[in-house]
Amino acid sequence: MKEQLQNGTVPDECKFDHIVGAVPMNSLPSAEVVSEVFQAHVDLLKPRGKFYSVEYVGTSTLKEWLTFWGREVAIKVVAAKKAFYRDHHSAPVIVWRNFPPARVHRMQLAN
Repeated sequence: MKEQLQNGTVPDECKFDHIVGAVPMNSLPSAEVVSEVFQAHVDLLKPRGKFYSVEYVGTSTLKEWLTFWGREVAIKVVAAKKAFYRDHHSAPVIVWRNFPPARVHRMQLAN
C-alpha cells in the first residue's frame, strides 16, 4: 500500500466517505496548486463521497481587490476555486453565526 500511495494512487480501502477541508485556498501561490489540492481531496474520496470546503465570506473578493502585486495570480486562484465548485455542483451555505461569517460548500462525487 505504501508504494501505491507514493505512486499517487490511493487504494479503495484507504479512501474516505467524507472530507472536511479548511485549506485557505486564497493563500495558495497559484491556480495550479489550488486545482492540485482540490484534486487530492477528490482522489481520497470513495464513490459518492462527500466533500465540504469552508472559507470565510468575502475573502475571494478582498483578495482580488487588495492584491496590488500578483493580482493576476489572485484572480486565477479565485477562478480555479469557482470552477471546482461549479464542476462539482457545490451547494454553498453561509453560516452567519460564525465570526467572520463562513461559507460551507457541500459537494458529492457523482460516481
